[in-house]
Amino acid sequence: MKLIKGMEFYIALGIILFIIVGTAYMYSIDPTKGNVFVYQIINGLQTGCCYALIAFGLSLVWGIMNLCNFAHGDFYTLGAYLALWFSYAVGLPIIISVIITLVVCYIIGMMLERGLLRPAQYVVNPQFAWIITFGLSLFMENLFLNVFGPFPVKPPSLVTGTISILGIGYSLERVLAGTVGLIAVITIYIMLKFTWYGRSLRAVVQDREAAALLGVDISKVFYLSFGFGIMLSALGGILMGPYLLIDPLSGFRPGLKAFVIVVLGGMGSLKGSLIGGILLGIIESLGAAYIAPGYQDAFGFLLLVLTLVFKPEGLFGKEL
Repeated sequence: MKLIKGMEFYIALGIILFIIVGTAYMYSIDPTKGNVFVYQIINGLQTGCCYALIAFGLSLVWGIMNLCNFAHGDFYTLGAYLALWFSYAVGLPIIISVIITLVVCYIIGMMLERGLLRPAQYVVNPQFAWIITFGLSLFMENLFLNVFGPFPVKPPSLVTGTISILGIGYSLERVLAGTVGLIAVITIYIMLKFTWYGRSLRAVVQDREAAALLGVDISKVFYLSFGFGIMLSALGGILMGPYLLIDPLSGFRPGLKAFVIVVLGGMGSLKGSLIGGILLGIIESLGAAYIAPGYQDAFGFLLLVLTLVFKPEGLFGKEL
């Protein structure tokens, strides 16, 4: 049992040892191959941190509300489109555009929970809320298509330029995205563990009735958490959009990756989302580099299948 509880330590240790041994082996064969291997590891860590950020929002909503939000990836697209609109159409500085976008997405999330999802989930049938999020996804995709058009666009970049990593140029946009994603995930995790708001969330997950008796406003926790989850997905779109580009269906893949990570780490487990995101990012990056770029997405779903077969509860089970 102690081994299971400390599994995150062993997985993190395994990732570190894999990087060290793999790097030493590649350099022993050919220094050029060693440089490429390290580059792919860095790329995987960067992508994995962004995946973890998006999955954090989905895992938070699932853990607290027991709701599978099928529209989660579309808020990734919404965040990127809003940042682009505030920056180019309104003419605001990029930092101000990002802040306003996150606030708007947070408010939209709270309004959706209170006005659209809550009546279905707690008055009619809890499963109806799942169907509503699926319909919401279709609505948002068609809305993006009619408002912004079908062609890919590039949201404004927070930074520009490149840096040299082992003699290979690496985009500062990617460095910033991975760094901000990791900082955001760690900050949120600390907040949920050591603040009153975080303790309230964990109390609701463990026992809603007991939490209500202790003075926790359950409905407030729900709409704040849903808004927070939507905001994290939007932040992922703001960070990844400038180098992946955005179109009306661009949130589909990040949304699917978030589902894979949540299942891999454990439904509702936030530390599982972080480690699962990093694992997925590294596997995709190395698979695309050494096996076939066309199968990059397939590696993640292969990992999902293996998880469901051998450990269906995920790496860490349900633990907020």
